[in-house]
Amino acid sequence: MHLWMYLVFFWKAVLCEPLKDHMLCTDLFTCYSAHYTSVAYDSAFCESKGVLTTMSTEQENQRILQLLENTNSGNVSFWIGLKREKQQCTQKELKLRGFRWKDGGSSQTEVSKWIKEPALTCTDSRCGTLKVSLNRNKVLQEWGWEDASCKKQYGFICKYQDEEMCKALQIKGMSAVNYTAHYQLTMLSFQYLPSKTLANVTCQSGKNVVLKCQNQAWQLTSNGYTDLEYMCLCKEGHAQSDEGKCVDIDECQKNPCEFKCVNTVGSFSCECDKSKGYALGEDKKSCLHQKGIQIGSGSTRMPFDDITSIVNDMAPNADEKHLSESSTRLSSTHQPLNERNPAPTSASGFTTPVHDEDFKSKETRSNVFIPVVVGIVVLVLLIVIVVGVFKCCFRKSSKTLKSRKRKPSNGSMDLSAKNNDSAQHVNENAIEKENNYIAG
Repeated sequence: MHLWMYLVFFWKAVLCEPLKDHMLCTDLFTCYSAHYTSVAYDSAFCESKGVLTTMSTEQENQRILQLLENTNSGNVSFWIGLKREKQQCTQKELKLRGFRWKDGGSSQTEVSKWIKEPALTCTDSRCGTLKVSLNRNKVLQEWGWEDASCKKQYGFICKYQDEEMCKALQIKGMSAVNYTAHYQLTMLSFQYLPSKTLANVTCQSGKNVVLKCQNQAWQLTSNGYTDLEYMCLCKEGHAQSDEGKCVDIDECQKNPCEFKCVNTVGSFSCECDKSKGYALGEDKKSCLHQKGIQIGSGSTRMPFDDITSIVNDMAPNADEKHLSESSTRLSSTHQPLNERNPAPTSASGFTTPVHDEDFKSKETRSNVFIPVVVGIVVLVLLIVIVVGVFKCCFRKSSKTLKSRKRKPSNGSMDLSAKNNDSAQHVNENAIEKENNYIAG
């Protein structure tokens, strides 16, 4: 007999262990908590910002039933925020039957869920309960309201309106998080957390950080607001400080550049000595010597060192020293473009701006002028040579013609003599005939 009683008590202790009070936050502003300690109606105590719950809408009823899904099987009753004061009578024609919500004293409701009509009395104060019936599988079979003497003892359900709640943490590089609500209640869901909830975050690197929910934001318990996105894993070019914040890394301390390093937020950049004709290589770190120095929008000028080397290569050996000294003096007296060609000023003293396009056009004209002049000189020389050759040929031909006119051929001379003789003979005959005619 005694053994059987011990087994019964053991079975109740194991399977009928009282449930722990728990909380469910259903949105960013509302939480509900279920308390299983049986107390009288007026002794049901909710934490700060909490009151015995209302059940005036279908949506709110479904949230409360969701809260009670882990309740033990059987019939369980909880105090809710319904109460009819003493000397106020039950009114069957009203949805709340003359009861009022404790939160604000309102009698408004969209639903009426009485599973048993309230007692028709006006002499005693009556309080409302929520009665739920679950089967062995903890599936809800029946639920609704009942009235009872306010001195009876039941568990109770609280409702919290909290405008400082936080959403569940979503942090890159986070391996685990444990929440502890300041109400000391077990959380059924972690989609929304009430204000003052503590979150113990464990990063994949092994780092532990404690955060606190305040003003709808998670903050470090020691130093206030933090950048949650990179709390466990900072973005490239940043590292975590002792305060859990991501700070910029100075990459230039490792001397990654050949000439000069400039640190930027999250990265760095390299520079080369442009005054000596160097520019960044393809790796953006090394410096390569260029054949031309960029001085404007696209125009280039040969460095003086290159000019000196070219002149020295072309010069005879005897004059190498002289040219070297001259080029050295030329290089030493070389000045930047803006110093050698100062911007012209107007009569009023204002400086006239000189644009890169002006430098480019002048440089282009100077580069084109020398080849054009050389071409013109060569063309003139060719013309002079051609004219000279033509004149020589013309003079020779004119002399040949003159010599031919001065010395006629023998045949022509004989013919001329014969013609003269025949003419003289004809003249003589004519004279003779004329004389005979006069004499006759």
